[in-house]
Amino acid sequence: MIHGDKDTLVPLWHSEKMCEALKARGVEAELLVIEGGGHGFFGEKSDRANKAWVAWFKKHLLSTKPTE
Repeated sequence: MIHGDKDTLVPLWHSEKMCEALKARGVEAELLVIEGGGHGFFGEKSDRANKAWVAWFKKHLLSTKPTE
């Protein structure tokens, strides 16, 4: 999950609770908090968020091999 710490629409604690709940059930979960980020990212904050989700897709979707 990626969340800005200045988001006034969805509080940061929502993502924190979700991340904790997933981990408690054995699900791999990460939370990247973008300092100064609101609900949506622009400029450098957007670049950081984009790099994070692309890395997640590569790790979890592109690195999987079909089972035989």
